[in-house]
Amino acid sequence: MESLCHEFLMVLQPLETPNQIFDVISKWKISLGQAEDSEKSPDTDIDDTTFSKIKRDLRTEIETWELFMSLHLERLSEMSSKMDICVSPVDANDIYHINESEATDQLVGRNGPLKQIFAIIRWLEANYPNRKDPPDLVEKFVNWEQTFETLKKDALLGKSSKHKMVQHVDPDAIVRENRHLHELDEADAAKSHLGCFYYLRLGNHQKAFSFLHESGNIAYAATLFGAHFTATVEKDVVSESTPMQLIPPINRRAVHQRPDYFVTGNVRRDLWKRTAFLICESNKQSKYERASLGALCGHRDAMLAASSTWEDQLWAYLKTSYDVALEKELRSCGNARYISMPPKFWDQFIDLQQCVNVVNSNFESFKPVLSSQLIFREVQLNIMLNAPETFLEAYKSDLVSFIEMTEENPLALNHTIRFIVHLLIVYRICNYPVCAILMDHFVELYTEILVKVGYLIYLPFYVRQMSKEYQVPIIVQHISSITTRTAKASTSDIELFLSTAQLNGIDPLEIGEGVIESLRAQDEDFNAENLEWISLSSNYVEDSKLVMLALLRAVIHIARAHIRSGHTDKLKSYFKAIRSNCLNEVASISELYQSTYVKEFECYRAYLDAVDSYMRWLTILCQEPKPEDNKSEGTLADRAVFDKRARDFRFKKARWEENFVKLTEVNFDKFRSLLELQNGFLLNCSSEENGPHEHYSVFESRRVILSNIVRYFMKLVESRRNFSLYREFMKIINCAEKNIYRSIPVEELDIVFTWSENFVRSSSKGFARVPR
Repeated sequence: MESLCHEFLMVLQPLETPNQIFDVISKWKISLGQAEDSEKSPDTDIDDTTFSKIKRDLRTEIETWELFMSLHLERLSEMSSKMDICVSPVDANDIYHINESEATDQLVGRNGPLKQIFAIIRWLEANYPNRKDPPDLVEKFVNWEQTFETLKKDALLGKSSKHKMVQHVDPDAIVRENRHLHELDEADAAKSHLGCFYYLRLGNHQKAFSFLHESGNIAYAATLFGAHFTATVEKDVVSESTPMQLIPPINRRAVHQRPDYFVTGNVRRDLWKRTAFLICESNKQSKYERASLGALCGHRDAMLAASSTWEDQLWAYLKTSYDVALEKELRSCGNARYISMPPKFWDQFIDLQQCVNVVNSNFESFKPVLSSQLIFREVQLNIMLNAPETFLEAYKSDLVSFIEMTEENPLALNHTIRFIVHLLIVYRICNYPVCAILMDHFVELYTEILVKVGYLIYLPFYVRQMSKEYQVPIIVQHISSITTRTAKASTSDIELFLSTAQLNGIDPLEIGEGVIESLRAQDEDFNAENLEWISLSSNYVEDSKLVMLALLRAVIHIARAHIRSGHTDKLKSYFKAIRSNCLNEVASISELYQSTYVKEFECYRAYLDAVDSYMRWLTILCQEPKPEDNKSEGTLADRAVFDKRARDFRFKKARWEENFVKLTEVNFDKFRSLLELQNGFLLNCSSEENGPHEHYSVFESRRVILSNIVRYFMKLVESRRNFSLYREFMKIINCAEKNIYRSIPVEELDIVFTWSENFVRSSSKGFARVPR
């Protein structure tokens, strides 16, 4: 399966013109044939029944592609013949029926429907050996040998035959005397007639005659030879084995003025055809004897009696209709006189659509459930009728339910899906109408197969066949499914995939944005290196500024989610994706982006820088030196050691206080600068065009950050017990222009004022409670 996926695409991808589809299908047939001939691997877990079914499906697929090629070629040639080719008229002077082969070639050549029926008949005949084995040949030099010996023995003994056996051994004895042959001769005759019909069903008339000759049935071979059309052949190119009849010289010269040529075939074919048809009507011959004669004279019932399968019956109906139509054209185009055929012969003609309908109705009572073989058969029918949209529409729901509910082996099912997808693609290439819903459904199923077998890179080619609204979501779905939390595709693989997508008309930037959005929906803590799906698309997009905008937007969305969830420790890894020139390029696109996305990103970056500084401050706060216990007792040496440690402690304490005070002031300044931004922290960072959800998301981020900053401020002020810092902090909190106190939840604000009262009470004597 994996090799067929690869080989089908490698052949189909370079296709430039619809006429190259014949080369594509020819190479597909070679690949399918190699897969069909492959042996079952000992390591596979497929049972023999499933393996045989897969091989049968591959054979049927080859046959289906052959049918499409032959009929599509005929239809193309028919279109070109209407425009470019002028067929010469049939020779009207052939009144002696000596050149019917040339006339039939011309008649079929300028009759499109007849050519297509002939192509279907040839296809049915070519694939007949795939369903039945050739019969055994019983070589004999004398026909009816046992009958002859029995009659000879009875004659010598002067006895009459006790059996109801013929008394003569001429070819007409059975019908004339209404008796049977010897049992052994009857068995051999049945095998002979069966073999003859097998090769006639195969379309190999020469082999059928040879089979009759080798089995000793020379008289019947001579009878069937009467069906041959006549043709004129130059005398010097005729071999001794060529069957021929010499026309009287006076007729030949008078009409054609050519002294030396032979005529092959049967010049009284019209008489033979009528006689053979009436013989088939009499029902006095065996089943396969009538069938063989009916195949050559156009007797449908005789052929149907020997037809057991759907294909056999379709062959019988089409061959009869073709024979009737050709005979009618031949008799109406010239001045030759023909013996009339029975009316029943002419009444047998029905067109291709009627043939299909009749055969289907004959098998309707035991029509199998929808299976891969029935799908192939329905496809073949609609290829014949040149109406693929009929099949696609009629079987749309059945196909979908078959794929979803079938109990077939997954590998066999995958082959069916692959065939349907490529059939739909070929239809589209050849300008046949294709059901978009069916294309979308089966391409989606096939992409799942490609991903399972490791052909993710092939997705863009097949996905482009789908409706526009499904292309990127399907690709994003599969990329996200194989991208884990920690792992990512390599940079080279991402570039290769994005370039392939661009070659197939799919926007790489849209894919990148979709992948990041999908990964973020699965897990906010995904690998930051996956942002390359967006950044690397700049190589395949005309305006790189749009890539920078998409990258900045993605990072901002990630930042909002992490800030709301309280996990800001990994935001730096995402922020590294924003290069120094990214903000400038985004700002140059529009002033709106300058005042929204760029401002919001700068607010987040400044906040993260302040938080990092605050984390260092907390680390130093926890590292405050602790004094050792006073040891007044002990030896003089112990007291000396203690005094030295006390001096070291005071020195460390002084240095720690110096660093702590500096870092406290730095932190205070950082957080204060955030709150004192000129246009307000995270205010007016969402535009109306982004919708209310965007506005709410920014507001939530602002609320969380401001709550955090207030807590950090309280911790900083509390650590220093600095009333001036406290006063400045409360001034910022209560500033109406900054609108901070309205952005903090009520419960958070209550904590702030409670803390404020406690701080003032502990820092001032005679404190009076201030109303809130």
